[in-house]
Amino acid sequence: MDFVCLQEYLKEGLRITERISAKQSTLPVLQNILLKTVDTGVLFQATNLEIGVSTTISAKIKTAGSLVIPAKLLLEAIQTLPNEPIRLFTTKQNPFVLQLECGKVSARVNGMTDIEFPTLPKTDTKHAFTLPKTQFFEAIISLIPIVSPSEARPELSGIFLSFSENECVIAGTDTFRLGERRFSVSHSTDSISIIPLQTVQEIIRIFSPTKEETVVVYMEKNHITVEVGKTNLISRLIEGNYPNYAHIIPTEKKAEFVVDRTRILQQIKSASIFTSRLNDIHIVYEPGTKTISIKSEDPAKGAFETTIETEEAKGENGSIVFNARYLTDGLEGFKEEKINISFSGDGKPGVLRSIQTVSGKQLYMLMPINL
Repeated sequence: MDFVCLQEYLKEGLRITERISAKQSTLPVLQNILLKTVDTGVLFQATNLEIGVSTTISAKIKTAGSLVIPAKLLLEAIQTLPNEPIRLFTTKQNPFVLQLECGKVSARVNGMTDIEFPTLPKTDTKHAFTLPKTQFFEAIISLIPIVSPSEARPELSGIFLSFSENECVIAGTDTFRLGERRFSVSHSTDSISIIPLQTVQEIIRIFSPTKEETVVVYMEKNHITVEVGKTNLISRLIEGNYPNYAHIIPTEKKAEFVVDRTRILQQIKSASIFTSRLNDIHIVYEPGTKTISIKSEDPAKGAFETTIETEEAKGENGSIVFNARYLTDGLEGFKEEKINISFSGDGKPGVLRSIQTVSGKQLYMLMPINL
């Protein structure tokens, strides 16, 4: 193997693949990444048997070949080299030693054969869905705080993704709160999956820096593949059925308000400083005066109270108690400055909804604290 490549391209290939390698695996080969020359450049590939990732970088190929190499060690070596074209090659005498040459600097990194390196599953392109990258990423980022790993109910430890009737639905829940995003897609094929939380986090890490505007998602029975540009991430899916949550979303609204999201978020954060060990904030809503009062108190800390004027209001007076952090997570997940807040009566959840639908419909439901 012999090729020449720019330092920035090598660093990008390693950024994408290095963290996927299985650091604690009993299989030594999984603690490395695969470098392989292809027609369009050099393929970087890594897997931990649950998630696999591959990306291709541009390079001038002199001699074809492949090698398995420790990604972190190679990245550290490359970062110390001058910002000039780097030659990476092996020799017949040392076929498993990757040699680096950059100007007057040279280095060697010990590798191993690729014979035992796992082959990533081939992607079935029959069920492909093209999504706007911004909308897709805003949705999954807003849902990450809602999902918590659960050994008892593994189907809840991931994000629900569904395509049906030209609509994409993305949801997450930990049973105390529920987040959902809906937006239009130009496909009619039905498909449902539950994506592991770690996979979602890697999707964000790997693809967020890219400049492409679309994401292609390939849905299969046991795997999902996410493709952006020359990079692919493939992951196992969580088995099981996601709960049918539609029936628990309140249809009746005892009171609803249109509020300034930034303003109420700031007051919730202030109130959270004075919450008790239950992290509880008390909300009193009065549609007649178009106001929402926020209170918190802890004998050891002190107390906080404020009243916010809303823009629109209707319904009946009432009160409710929420977990401050959960409410903050919900408000931070919205991008619009004006949102709708509705209450459905004693012991029933509150719901935040988007008003503008340019970026799709958004919903966040939060169960109250019963004191």
